[in-house]
Amino acid sequence: MGNALGSLDAGKIANLVVASGEPFARGTQVRHVFVDGKPYQPAPVQSTNNPQQPPAPKVIPRPGSYITPTPKEVLIRNGTILTITKGTIKNGSVLIRDGKIAAVGTNLAASPQARIIDATGKFVMPGIIDAHSHMASGGGINEGSSPVTPQVKLEDFIDDEDVAIYRALAGGATLVNCLHGSANVIGGQSAIYKLKWGRPADEMTFGAPRGVKFALGENPKRSNSNQPADNRRWPATRMGVEETLRESFTEGRRYIREWEDYNAEKARGRNVVPPR
Repeated sequence: MGNALGSLDAGKIANLVVASGEPFARGTQVRHVFVDGKPYQPAPVQSTNNPQQPPAPKVIPRPGSYITPTPKEVLIRNGTILTITKGTIKNGSVLIRDGKIAAVGTNLAASPQARIIDATGKFVMPGIIDAHSHMASGGGINEGSSPVTPQVKLEDFIDDEDVAIYRALAGGATLVNCLHGSANVIGGQSAIYKLKWGRPADEMTFGAPRGVKFALGENPKRSNSNQPADNRRWPATRMGVEETLRESFTEGRRYIREWEDYNAEKARGRNVVPPR
């Protein structure tokens, strides 16, 4: 997916962050977040200077209540641009057009209708990609019926109202690789999705190639489970985890051979029953 994400280059998806200072430095705050070129900016918190009335508490806005209108063009200028692929550009600019990065450099021009963001003294970087996340999945969903569940798809369950999405955007994250929990030796298929607070789940999926979560160590062996000893799900040892993997791959190879044999027999014109 490096052709679409991960750096500030013309033609890539405009997932980027404007921070008040050097990213990850103590005290740095995220000022602007763009996902697909759309700005996600919370409404200002209302407070009061009346000493007789305490300030209003910070309340997380309802989903969709603060997404600012998206102009056709956005020009972020006069910032320190961390391109990742082409070094750092001092007093540089990033031009966003129709959700993509149109240009990166200095002295860029935009149309009169463009929204201008003055990034003087600020840093502009690609949106953070969370490579191992459980947000918006009920805390790391596990399919408890079996220790081997690669058929489970996390895309079938994305909680688009999980407040973790709002908080992650506030920290500069724009894309996550959401994984199955670690209770199973072989878990489910990952979901790669864009963080869009206030938008439905079907607008968040990214379409990247899925992976499958494999778990080793303490969690999948379940020996510390609260289940009664006579009702504990296998495997219960680390050697059992290894054997579960070995057996699963052996079954997979056998299944592939069954289909190869079936297709070969069918090609010979024989009336054969397909594999289960």
